[in-house]
Amino acid sequence: MSELARDLIVKSKQIEVLITTLPGIGVSEYDQQARLRSLEAQLKEAEEERVKSVQEKEDARVRLESVVVKLRRV
Repeated sequence: MSELARDLIVKSKQIEVLITTLPGIGVSEYDQQARLRSLEAQLKEAEEERVKSVQEKEDARVRLESVVVKLRRV
């Protein structure tokens, strides 16, 4: 019986910890929306950087291919 009581106490503490770590607890709806807007802006910026990097990679591949073709001619 005491083991069951101990398990219940441990589980209730674990639940409390999970509840306190939930996003939005203690944060107003306005603050949550502001955070979402900020995250969306960061995501957009990261996507733009990714697209730029992919284009740079493709440009480098084309240049390398051109060099290889020229070296084969020599």
